[in-house]
Amino acid sequence: EEYRYAFQEMNEVLKEIAQENQTQLFDLASQFPPAKRYYTFDGLHVNEEGAAVKANLFADYLIKNDLIPKE
Repeated sequence: EEYRYAFQEMNEVLKEIAQENQTQLFDLASQFPPAKRYYTFDGLHVNEEGAAVKANLFADYLIKNDLIPKE
């Protein structure tokens, strides 16, 4: 579980950097469901279903924040 602490610490640093640079940051860690069904056997990497959830969360963020050029 040591990697989880390191991951949380890294996320906090990223948030600080984004705030200091007045830029947007998508905080996947706060949005991604913790359900085990989205992870591979190691509990760290997402499986195919988890990757789809991750992609949808990113896409929703991009669209919601007008970060994709409109045709």
